[in-house]
Amino acid sequence: MATLIRGIYDIVYNPQEALGLTDATYAASTVSATGDNTIIAAPGANKRLIIDFLQLQNESAVATIIQVKWADVARWQVLLQSQSQIAQTIIKPGWSLPTNTAFILNLSGANTIGYSIAYVIQDV
Repeated sequence: MATLIRGIYDIVYNPQEALGLTDATYAASTVSATGDNTIIAAPGANKRLIIDFLQLQNESAVATIIQVKWADVARWQVLLQSQSQIAQTIIKPGWSLPTNTAFILNLSGANTIGYSIAYVIQDV
């Protein structure tokens, strides 16, 4: 989605292009179950996920530890202490998951966590 910025010179700003994410798929939703929550299903044989951007937001009033996992191993962890607290990361080069592996968020409690993610499914 491009944004027109008016001024002395008109500029069309496309944040996806600026981040190098023009081929990415985008998803945004919430999870709230304690433990593992599959965010992106395993893409199938001979395919893998590459995660380029991740943003997490605590939508509850309870501190929550969130682990990013794949292949049953925690890869990144963050503690969001309060409602509206955000953690985000742009990953370049992207997190390249093993073939046919799901992307998981593990929550320390049954608290609502919002997420936005950009990813690519790559043939292996």
